[in-house]
Amino acid sequence: MESVGFQTFCVSVNPLVVTKSQVLVSRKVNKVAVWKKTYGVVKKLTMQDNSSKKSSNSASPKLLLAEKLKEKDQSTRLLALVKLCSFEPKEQALELLFKSEVLNSNDVQTRNTAYFVLGKIGNLNCIEKLFHASQHDPDHSVRASACNGIAFIFDNWKQWNPAALNNYSEKAVHMLRIILEDQMEHEIVRYSAIMSLQSLQKEKAAECCVKLLQENQLSELLIRSAVTSIALSDRVSTESLDVVLPYATFPSEVVRQNVASALKKWPNDMQARETLHKLRDEDVSPIVAATAKQSLASILEANFYEIKLVDKQPEPIRTKMHYRDIMEILNGNDRGKKMIAMIELEKDLTVPAYVVYELISPLLKDRYIEVQSLACNVLGFISQQERIGRNEYVVTAAVNALCKVLGDSSEDYAVRAAAAGGLGFLEHCSALNALAKALKEDESWLVRFSCAVSIGNLKQKSSCSLLLEAMEREGCFQEDPVNSEIHMMQQAFISALGEIGCDCAEKPVISLIGSSEPAIRQRVAECLGNMSISETIQQALYFLSKDNNEAVAAAASRSLLKRD
Repeated sequence: MESVGFQTFCVSVNPLVVTKSQVLVSRKVNKVAVWKKTYGVVKKLTMQDNSSKKSSNSASPKLLLAEKLKEKDQSTRLLALVKLCSFEPKEQALELLFKSEVLNSNDVQTRNTAYFVLGKIGNLNCIEKLFHASQHDPDHSVRASACNGIAFIFDNWKQWNPAALNNYSEKAVHMLRIILEDQMEHEIVRYSAIMSLQSLQKEKAAECCVKLLQENQLSELLIRSAVTSIALSDRVSTESLDVVLPYATFPSEVVRQNVASALKKWPNDMQARETLHKLRDEDVSPIVAATAKQSLASILEANFYEIKLVDKQPEPIRTKMHYRDIMEILNGNDRGKKMIAMIELEKDLTVPAYVVYELISPLLKDRYIEVQSLACNVLGFISQQERIGRNEYVVTAAVNALCKVLGDSSEDYAVRAAAAGGLGFLEHCSALNALAKALKEDESWLVRFSCAVSIGNLKQKSSCSLLLEAMEREGCFQEDPVNSEIHMMQQAFISALGEIGCDCAEKPVISLIGSSEPAIRQRVAECLGNMSISETIQQALYFLSKDNNEAVAAAASRSLLKRD
């Protein structure tokens, strides 16, 4: 159109109406195009002229979508398919989808999107098409889309006839299991099968994933989805844990993170806890370590509020402080409050041993020496028979933690001594080597003193010889040592030998009967009372029963009574 300028003109429509308008005139077009505002009849006539042209080209949204679904341009078809998802009514949307033949398109992307849309808008009568495509379509992305579509349909039709829905559901689960168990199938298709199974029946999905994880050379995608699916099950088993645990050392950080998150589903399993501890303390990835720490915290809180039965009545476990309060205090900087909270935990025997261990063990590295030392003592008392949840796993974990502190020369001597004392309270034979090493090598006499006492608490006959050797090294067989530290060491060794009942120590112990220290003579009397009877021991005890010190005489008399 060639524009020649604006002009003002009047159009006479009838004798009564004359309308004025400013228009743009074209030489090639006889009709007048309105440029600005028009009024009255002229506007009406112009609109009628234009609308007549529009009406010839206009079509309903349904017809427009139908045309676009048949377009050769891929993007036009895909956009039309997306619009079908929100097209109402759904019956007409389905009709358009089927008539357009996009489900049979030669274009993979179109076919892929079409099956996705079928799942979104389809009804249960369409599910057979999805079943067929999920197994027989030549392209793996289309098969995966069909698998996803199966779950979409059930999500949309949950309120449908329950009986019919169950029949279709069983068939869908069976079909998806076949796909998942096909090791030759593409990983994307198997992944989609897991997701759809999980949506339909999560217990069946977990069962299938247990089998899946037993396959060799699985992709990272399948491992992650299988581990997650197992963790979502309400009925986790030892078998499922056995297939998940090996992946805790998988090279992929994301897989290890998934495992760390999943293991909280086995809160009472020692292997699961041990694996979480390793992931928390040893994994090179901070993300994995943080996830393991979070899982352990979840287990911890769950166990803290565990229910026990007393006289067949459920009684919730409680302490004077709420779990969250204790956590906040123990993670804080107030030394006094920390120590009070620790004492409360040690006293409350209804708090499970594992919970106590998890709450206290981090404090072995606390900034305050007093807090560290008290933490060692509390861990030692974790093995009390009255403590609920006491088991070999928790005791071993506590022993390992305390042995690590005892062997760390950078720790304060008071903390090392407390760690040695805690090991004695635990009375676990696995601590003997660490105690024997510290007894021989530690520079602090207080640490060596604690080691000697704790070795006696272990009551291992094999430790008698190492105690006697240590006594020799410490100068404990001197007639009257002036050094008060040696007096303390003498008491520790004699008490330890008495706890064990070392008959081989009879002569060395009796040699100290003439000590000027009443405390030493008292320990000798008590020690001899735990040894096998002999004439020499009998005479020594009679001698001590006449001692001028009342405590010594009483100890000897008690030992003699054991012989009667």
